[in-house]
Amino acid sequence: MSASISKSYSSLYQKFLLISTREQVLVIFCGMAIVIGAIFLLLIEPTQLKTKSLKSQIANHKQEIGSLEAQVQSIMESLEDDPNVALKKQITSLDEQISVVETQLQSETLSLIPASEMPRMLKNVLAASKGLKVIELQSIPPTAVLTEEQQSEGTELNLYRHGVMLTLEGKYFDIQRYLEKIESLEWQFYWKKFDYGVTQHPLATVKLELYTLSTNKAFIGV
Repeated sequence: MSASISKSYSSLYQKFLLISTREQVLVIFCGMAIVIGAIFLLLIEPTQLKTKSLKSQIANHKQEIGSLEAQVQSIMESLEDDPNVALKKQITSLDEQISVVETQLQSETLSLIPASEMPRMLKNVLAASKGLKVIELQSIPPTAVLTEEQQSEGTELNLYRHGVMLTLEGKYFDIQRYLEKIESLEWQFYWKKFDYGVTQHPLATVKLELYTLSTNKAFIGV
């Protein structure tokens, strides 16, 4: 922090101390409202839109896989009566196309943090953060992204949403620094829930629900 910024901050802080307690509380609540609104606009809303787009892409991939598998099944039935080298080559080609689609599906989660790493990542960032107390940290049972209706017939390939619920207590700026740290991590994840409330000034409680996507539906404990 430069000397000019430090001086400006000190001046603002002194002015803050001179106003009444009621005005201080109003200033704090206004600041929190601005930050929470910014967090929603910059973090939560974009990830919700991205999740909706990802779900649509996955459904399209599933339809492609289902169509290709139906063609393979039809060809296999034809081979039982009249084996043909050309048909075998066609089957091989279709299998390769299925493999490509499945690879595309896997790539959708490439930049997301592995489900098994999320609890450890949150704990590591907490260990490096000061002034925060963990109230609760628990895994949320995985849920399928695609419904049975959206899945292609004859395949069980799906993506699963693995979530973690984290409840913290601390001062406003300590919480803000923690959020900035986890948002700047190399791995990506989705924000589903953000609840902030003042418990006893200056302490506040924040409840976060974060999740990632994985083809593995096994439950990940904290």
